[in-house]
Amino acid sequence: MTPEGNTALLLVLLAMAVAAFVLLRRASNARARKDRAWTYPDYLEGLHHLLRGRKDEAARAFRAAVESGPYALEARLRLGDLLRARGAVEQATRLHQSILAIPGSPAALHRDAAIALADDFRAAGKTEAAVDVIQRALAALGNEEQLLLRLLRALEESGRWDRALEVARSLEKLSAHSARPRAALYRVERAQDALVSGNVRRARADIRKALVDDPKCGPARLLSGDVFLQLGEKDKAVAEWLRLADEVPELADLAYSRIERALYDAGEYGRILEIYDTMLQKRPGDVETLCRLALYDERIGSLEKAVERAQQAVDAAPSASFPRALMAAFLCDLGRAEEASVACREIARLSGHGLPQYRCPHCGAPSAEFVWRCPACARIGAFVRSAPA
Repeated sequence: MTPEGNTALLLVLLAMAVAAFVLLRRASNARARKDRAWTYPDYLEGLHHLLRGRKDEAARAFRAAVESGPYALEARLRLGDLLRARGAVEQATRLHQSILAIPGSPAALHRDAAIALADDFRAAGKTEAAVDVIQRALAALGNEEQLLLRLLRALEESGRWDRALEVARSLEKLSAHSARPRAALYRVERAQDALVSGNVRRARADIRKALVDDPKCGPARLLSGDVFLQLGEKDKAVAEWLRLADEVPELADLAYSRIERALYDAGEYGRILEIYDTMLQKRPGDVETLCRLALYDERIGSLEKAVERAQQAVDAAPSASFPRALMAAFLCDLGRAEEASVACREIARLSGHGLPQYRCPHCGAPSAEFVWRCPACARIGAFVRSAPA
């Protein structure tokens, strides 16, 4: 073959090779697009359903995405959360454990899986296991706000107040928010434990520190008065409760109840009236104080005065049913049945189904009593007063 023929043949072969490469590349890209069309939409569709509250559809999509694809681990995480919410805690635990068992996973995924696994253990009542999971994640990833917050949740549930105080201090260094109010409540819990065991000195020390952390910590002020009374220092106890009523008006009823009980036991009946009069001068029209005065007037037999006080409370808070209930009771005792009937009808109109007196600031659980650790979710945070019924 001539040199010209060889050159032409080489050019043809080169052209064929280039064409074959192009065709193979196109085929490979087409397969990749087909794979993406199969793997990506399942996870994204699951997120779409989840955002719209369609949990069953989200679970089906995540199950499909779990099998393979670049988002398989994320799908396991989401699916596990859905399973836990349905009560399938063991299945959720296995899924989340499988993510943590894979070495070299991204830090964010490791963190989220650890938090999810801790929530699984908490849902199963295995609080110590939850604490262990988060602590191992902290050792691997360093102090991270979300992990520390989850650790606090688990420590609150297990009542480990010493460790909770340490974590709260670590959290304060990472967050712009002060951890002192939370730490104050931890100290109150520790003080209560000390009182149960008879260690009044330890309880008093914790209460003092709690009030340093948060001078307006209602539970600490309340417990401080209780401790003083237990030590026989009635006047100091009354002073603490008066300060609570003054600084935290929504807890005045708790303070007044303790003041009345302490002073009645001591036979200092006149002092009760003096205290209420003084408080009323500081906060004219205060409903709680007016109601307490009305009850005091009733106790000493001054029913007409009690009605007058109750009417003042009604005028100060027209939507509250308790002052009207007092009014109705006093009017009945005076034999003024028609007026009492009017008050009762107004109570029925206002009360409706009747709201609980306190609610958890975290989960909204109701309580007839003031507490600072929720019996439903075990979170720390003083219950807030519900709107007047």
